[in-house]
Amino acid sequence: MVDVIYIPADTNQFRDVYEQQGGGVCGISCLCVILHKTHEDLLKEWKDYPGYCNVKPLRAFLESKGYSVKQRNGKKGYNINLFPNSVALARIQWKGEDGGDFHGYKSFQEATMHTHFIVITERFFYCNAIGWLNRAKLYDYLKEGNGYITSYLEITRKQHAKL
Repeated sequence: MVDVIYIPADTNQFRDVYEQQGGGVCGISCLCVILHKTHEDLLKEWKDYPGYCNVKPLRAFLESKGYSVKQRNGKKGYNINLFPNSVALARIQWKGEDGGDFHGYKSFQEATMHTHFIVITERFFYCNAIGWLNRAKLYDYLKEGNGYITSYLEITRKQHAKL
């Protein structure tokens, strides 16, 4: 379903633009990998992309493209179980060090500003800042970044979808 060789050629260009504006492009970078599109092409289809988005609009966009999507609880874990022929769009929470009630942050908004999306396949995972890595390195990636998986979208193609 996902060709692990594909990395959108314009990833760094769009990271620079959105991160300078205080937004994030990791969610659409993951969509680009799943759909085999550049950011430019994806944004032509998603005209009202707000510069940052949470799980709900990512899910709606995938479903509009013919994918079956189920939300799963990541249980603050470092790995997930994938069903055959599926990939995951995982939400990573980077832990704060303030000792607050919201993943170590003082407010929910602050915690939300310290999230990231990655794609996880059976053997690899993709982060738009570092590219594709062997899935065996996922634990180290999360531990080194002081993060964990809070939830993920399990994505499969619908049987008769025209993709």
